[in-house]
Amino acid sequence: MLSPIQARRHWIRKVAFDANDQRIDKSEYQANITLSHSQRDNHWYVSLDVVFEGNESSEANYTGQIVFEGIFDVHPDFPEEKTDDLVRMNGGAILYGAVREYVLGLTARSKHGPFEMPTIDARMFLKEPVTAK
Repeated sequence: MLSPIQARRHWIRKVAFDANDQRIDKSEYQANITLSHSQRDNHWYVSLDVVFEGNESSEANYTGQIVFEGIFDVHPDFPEEKTDDLVRMNGGAILYGAVREYVLGLTARSKHGPFEMPTIDARMFLKEPVTAK
């Protein structure tokens, strides 16, 4: 059974990435995550902006900002009153997964080795604005 939301395509809008000069053994991160979406011509456009950096008490081995965008279609039989939540939660989860994979690949070839961003509860995208620690 297919999901009522289908990803047509997604792409990278922005990449900013820095490796700390010195390796930090107990590197702790926080991520600021912002999701925006709009509908045009029967398609949904979703943008996910993820900024990762050290938290208040620690520097991080890597800092950066990754913005992914995507186009999604929702089945016409899906209840209209639930469509916005479907797009935000599932579109955000799909794009966040793409960001995680991108960051893992990028850092695998970087100075301090691979950094795997944590998984998230996609229900966080139902709240505005979104910040995860």
